[in-house]
Amino acid sequence: MATIYKLNRKKDDSPYYYAKYKTANGDYAYKSTGLTKKREAKNLANEWEVEELKLAKKESKRRSASAEEQREIVNKLIAEQNKQGWKPHITIKAIKKIHSLCAKEDLEVQTLRGYLAEWIIQQKLVVKETTYKTYIEAIRSIDRTCESIMDKELWHLDEGDISAIQKGLMEEADKKGTTRKTINYKMEVLKGAIRSAWKSKKISEFIWNLPTHPLPEEDSKLIVPFSLEEIESLIQSSTGNWKGMVLFAAYTGLRITNCATLRWEDIDQEERILVVEPVKQRRAIKTNQRKCLTFALNDSLWNYLKFIGLKEKGFIFPEIEALHKDTRSKRFIKIMETAGVPRTVTLSHDKDEHGNPRIGWRSFHSLRHSFNSFLANSGVSQETRKKYTGHSTDAANKVYTHEDVEAIREDLQALPDINLSLIHI
Repeated sequence: MATIYKLNRKKDDSPYYYAKYKTANGDYAYKSTGLTKKREAKNLANEWEVEELKLAKKESKRRSASAEEQREIVNKLIAEQNKQGWKPHITIKAIKKIHSLCAKEDLEVQTLRGYLAEWIIQQKLVVKETTYKTYIEAIRSIDRTCESIMDKELWHLDEGDISAIQKGLMEEADKKGTTRKTINYKMEVLKGAIRSAWKSKKISEFIWNLPTHPLPEEDSKLIVPFSLEEIESLIQSSTGNWKGMVLFAAYTGLRITNCATLRWEDIDQEERILVVEPVKQRRAIKTNQRKCLTFALNDSLWNYLKFIGLKEKGFIFPEIEALHKDTRSKRFIKIMETAGVPRTVTLSHDKDEHGNPRIGWRSFHSLRHSFNSFLANSGVSQETRKKYTGHSTDAANKVYTHEDVEAIREDLQALPDINLSLIHI
């Protein structure tokens, strides 16, 4: 029980009794009772100590209840895991609840957006500038199309979120004319970032190893060619290097990247021959597997090159080469809109499995189909057409004979004439 006492009168002339009693936290308190009668002071001191004991019991009971609640949550978690297997999001939910009970504040868990922001900064230190820019564009694209998922806590990501991100990217690609190959690349960037999160122990292996379900390299959409009239409209609506881009693609069937990166060094100006390594062939593992495409430049292409001024080296279309590959596709879609050339066409002669007309899509890649279609309509064999579109060729290492050149010239004479007066507009 509490004790009472008086101070040394030599140092303090106070007439009151002082109390010493135990507090709720286990320490001792010392204070004046304000009473001069010993019995009354003793009773007051005892009352103070009793109140402190009551507070101690109340706090102990509160703590016990909190601990019991925590034990209940953990036991529930264990039972859930035993029943359904390892589920990281269940664990995180429980941890957050326990933290909230103990610390009286919510546990902050990093979101996917927050993590990717940190990850991209780290990548700037270890990858090339061009690669870094593609990473930035991939993350921005995911953020634009999947804002709600970017706000999710990193630990809560699941397979459904991965599928939703891919779906969002596909919808964006449909609107902007980007390819499925681009979608696959953006998903690989995301997967790489998530893999890094696993390595840094921010998520479990279960999360980063989720499948991304890569789409086929070739777009599943039905790509249809432009007519000659539409090509001329595209050239008329183009500005700068784009006029030449459209012209070269229509007369060679080259992909947009190959056209954009054409160099004056690729042209034998004496023989009027273009030799170019297809984009897909550049990724060949063995050098001896690489093949080249050879084209005899017709009068239209040669006159265009003379019009812009023949050079010895450098890019033929420097304005377009400087653009990001996705930006090139977007710019061409804008040209289509200006020219009044629709992106989609209803193919009444082509039915799907339900008997409905199929929908055909147009993009820069359609110029490649136009080139093939022009040759086919002029009686050029399928085998020969494949040679020009890069499926098979023996023109390796930029070696060609006079006989080869003449045969190519004869084949390409079948191409229709494009109104070059549109180039000067």
